[in-house]
Amino acid sequence: MKRIPVIDFIRFFSIFVVLGGHFFPRWLALGYSGIVRDVILGLFLSGSYGVTFFFVVSGFLITQLLVSDRKDFSNIDLKSFYVKRAARIFPLLTVIVLVGFLLPHLMVFMDPRLRNYNEWDIKSGFGLFFWFSLITFNFNWFVIHASETNIGAHWAVLWSLAVEEQFYFFYPLVLKKLKKKDNVLWFLGVVILFAIVFRTWAFLKMNHKNIWMHEASFSSFDQIAVGAVLYFLSDGLKNELKSKPWTAFLFFVSGLTICFFLYVKTAINGNVETILVPTLMAMGCALVILGGIHLPIFNSKIAETISWPGKLSYGCYLWHQTIIFLFMPLWAWLGGLSAFSVLLIFVLVFSYISYEYFEVPINHRIRGWFELERATKKSDSI
Repeated sequence: MKRIPVIDFIRFFSIFVVLGGHFFPRWLALGYSGIVRDVILGLFLSGSYGVTFFFVVSGFLITQLLVSDRKDFSNIDLKSFYVKRAARIFPLLTVIVLVGFLLPHLMVFMDPRLRNYNEWDIKSGFGLFFWFSLITFNFNWFVIHASETNIGAHWAVLWSLAVEEQFYFFYPLVLKKLKKKDNVLWFLGVVILFAIVFRTWAFLKMNHKNIWMHEASFSSFDQIAVGAVLYFLSDGLKNELKSKPWTAFLFFVSGLTICFFLYVKTAINGNVETILVPTLMAMGCALVILGGIHLPIFNSKIAETISWPGKLSYGCYLWHQTIIFLFMPLWAWLGGLSAFSVLLIFVLVFSYISYEYFEVPINHRIRGWFELERATKKSDSI
């Protein structure tokens, strides 16, 4: 699978806003006023939408990986898919879990005011439910269950990974069973509609509406499904969009407009707007990708070069909370945008080292154990 620059740009933007959302203004005083403060808050208070963008991109790429040029999906190689997925997800996740157990021992050296950022509430503990949810990729349900306790920022980010893996456990089986594109599109449409119904039910019936409407599996599957629909739409329109760049540009600009408006005007806050906005935001992101894939500016060597941080998105997402925690004295000393800029560099450098010298090599090793063909390029293995 060739890397797609517009996808990597969206991945990087997602990391940027998620990182800022976890950094401003959770514990670090902004130290700004007026327009600068308004811009910072406007950019990062809605950082949780970065996860929506991740879901759309993921749904598109996984569908591309599974379907490719197939007309009949019944011959999908399930073994190959699940092994590749495990080789991508488990190695770094295992390290993150181990680091999570080491961090509390470092807290004795931290400023007491900062400990809550990563401290595990003693009442929740690492019990059976924790381990079961972690091993089975149901950790988002654990986060919902523990919504009244502090499970620590290091662990809380694992909810979105759990949602993705739940979807990708049954999605290849559904493709194989339904066989044809039209059948799959009907299924994906039902998933999208059901998510809207589920968020409506959560808004009307559940306490802690925000977490139920954001982190429950059925509240998030629609965004992955939109990404899957996007692949089929892009594949069907590829010849037309290649021959009509202005149409591609129109899709791109329309998607950007939708995303910008929703980003600055709404928030994932458990209010009634949260019922429809995640789906609409996912559709806006899909239009950006649909148009961007076929725009020459996103298919140049320059675009491919400057979009490279996007390939580090998985590592950036899992590592960033730990890096924020470990270097808190530095962030407090630098303050504001200076601290955030250095943090972004730290996260990218650390994730690059993790990617090149741990994730890619062990990915190849696991593929070798299962006698899968090794990727010819490092980028193809992730």
